[in-house]
Amino acid sequence: MNLAIFDIDGTLTESVAVDEVCFVQAFRDVLGIKRINTDWLEYNFQTDSGLTLEICRNHLGRDPSAAEIRRLQDRFVELLCAAVEEAGRPIRQIPGAAPFLHWLRAHARWHVAIATGGWAVSARFKLASAGLPLDGLPWASADDALDRVDILRTAIRRAGKHYAQDTFGKVIYVGDGVWDVRAAKALGIGFLGLATDNKAGRLVKEGASCVLPDFLDPVRVSECLEEVARNPIREGGMSVTIRPETAADLDAIRHVNCLAFGQEDEAWLVRVLRDGGYLRLSLVAEKDGQVVGHILFNDLSIITEAGIVPALALAPMAVLPECQRQGIGSALVRKGLEECRRQGHKIVVVVGHSHFYPRFGFSSKLASALASPFGGGDSWMAVELVPGALNGVAGRVQYPPPFGALV
Repeated sequence: MNLAIFDIDGTLTESVAVDEVCFVQAFRDVLGIKRINTDWLEYNFQTDSGLTLEICRNHLGRDPSAAEIRRLQDRFVELLCAAVEEAGRPIRQIPGAAPFLHWLRAHARWHVAIATGGWAVSARFKLASAGLPLDGLPWASADDALDRVDILRTAIRRAGKHYAQDTFGKVIYVGDGVWDVRAAKALGIGFLGLATDNKAGRLVKEGASCVLPDFLDPVRVSECLEEVARNPIREGGMSVTIRPETAADLDAIRHVNCLAFGQEDEAWLVRVLRDGGYLRLSLVAEKDGQVVGHILFNDLSIITEAGIVPALALAPMAVLPECQRQGIGSALVRKGLEECRRQGHKIVVVVGHSHFYPRFGFSSKLASALASPFGGGDSWMAVELVPGALNGVAGRVQYPPPFGALV
């Protein structure tokens, strides 16, 4: 059996515009926050929970409390309800959505799940208003994670339990946003776009091979599902395996770092960190049996007045020159952070390109209270693998001794 996972706003319901207006107004009403940047692609996570975290940090200089989040959710739903009443009609479903979902749920080859970047309470209101009561389906929302990739993983896991399946033959994500395509890329699953005009063009540019305007032609939609199931979307269109390093990889890792940086320093650093026992995670990217990329996470201490706060440093990360700009570096970072989180680590810092690392949640603002031996600025960033891990943390960052040779 295959699994089709559906986004909600813009995919099943015509609610993108009203959602944005009410979401922004809820912050004004509850927290007094005005002039919110609504270019959501400029945020680290395009989910209600991720946006809320970053908006509060940017405007209030702190994380929202649990009580504030509940008040925002309640006010958001109140505003959605008022907007529906004022419009004199319910939220519309994307044409053909209800009959197609009914058909798909009865189909012998497909199971159905929901994965939305919205909060569950507002998502359920929009579905009910649009006449799409999907109770009984496994689903995940922004209440489960900040990152849409993690929301998708949760939906897949819950679907496996719900349908009593250890694995699915193919997994497809049906969505309407650039962030939906990117999440499917990160997981290497199929993607079917629902969009028109310029929005459809953006999905295609991002890598979507099939974009439809609606669900009115169920035969065509089912054909597209089968097509994208056979051709999952991947970072850079490449099939790359990310795995832990082995002893057999050491020469290849040295080769990758030397060619990527054009010098021996980083390859030497990797070796002495490994020999010194400072490594906590070392992953390689392998394509067609060849190691083409490498990423390293090693011990790091934050020296504060209250004591030492353990953290990790992401350094170095390297991809062969001929394989760069193909999504391999992104795949290494995503997989690395996922594994670090699974191991129980809470904080990662990096010195790197300010246009690249923020897409994974890294922020120079999060690192602003941390003094780095490599200097500050936009290239000095941190990410919280556990929300709030850096709250109140200020001090001096201490790298493992081998880094001293590079300062």
